[in-house]
Amino acid sequence: MAKKKVFLHIGAAVPGVSETHTALRDSAATAEAGLAVPKLDQADLDRADIEIRRRHKAEGLKRKDVEGAWAEVCRKAFKAARKGHDVVISQPGFVEADYQQVALALDGLVGLQLHLVVTPPDGVHADQVPTLVGHWAKFVKKDARIHVLSLDAAAGPEDFTHAIARLALEHEKHQLDDKLARIKKQRRGLKERLGRIDAA
Repeated sequence: MAKKKVFLHIGAAVPGVSETHTALRDSAATAEAGLAVPKLDQADLDRADIEIRRRHKAEGLKRKDVEGAWAEVCRKAFKAARKGHDVVISQPGFVEADYQQVALALDGLVGLQLHLVVTPPDGVHADQVPTLVGHWAKFVKKDARIHVLSLDAAAGPEDFTHAIARLALEHEKHQLDDKLARIKKQRRGLKERLGRIDAA
């Protein structure tokens, strides 16, 4: 069975969307696209960000206050995947993670096919995206699994969620088109072999 996908939105922050994960969770568009969103609030994802990027001291917290926050996100992601859904998670702070922090975060998602979703700040050109993706790119097996969503500076929650939903569906369509092309090629091969047998 093919791995289920996790579309992980790592940032940067979308100016018009203060709670990106909550927006995805409450969106009819993501549901229509067949995407499951872990049933957590943005505050839960923010605690996960604090844990992964080890910012608890800067936030005036103890490590135990955020310990296990990311594991809970991952647990709910796998629960959705076991039900046959692709998953989407958003934590814009992750774009700032260093190599070890990225590795730590992705340990929790082993078994899912990772797709990165990047929302470059307004004015960032396409050739600057690799710098924005940073250490994350080293963990993505194919460049086609890094998705860049260029949103207007005035984009709101609905624009963001619709863009994510469209991205997921377009990727699924591309996969089906590839599969159909392979099947057509196999079918042509079978017809040619049948023709050779009939001609013998």
